[in-house]
Amino acid sequence: MSIKIRSLPFTESLIAAAPDTTGVFALWQNGGVIYLGKASAGAATIRKALGAQLEGRKWNESVVTRCSWEVVDD
Repeated sequence: MSIKIRSLPFTESLIAAAPDTTGVFALWQNGGVIYLGKASAGAATIRKALGAQLEGRKWNESVVTRCSWEVVDD
């Protein structure tokens, strides 16, 4: 499966508008995907997972500039 949505700016306001449902997501840097993740267990949602990634990367040297996602059940 590929993520069909184009990459969007990795910002707090975009994350606040991300789907509050299960799915997969990608984090981008310099035009390439550097991280693939999923939000499918328990109360995990795309919005929560992206928010956690944003918080974690504030303390990391990795600079994520964009993100994308796909809503999926499993």
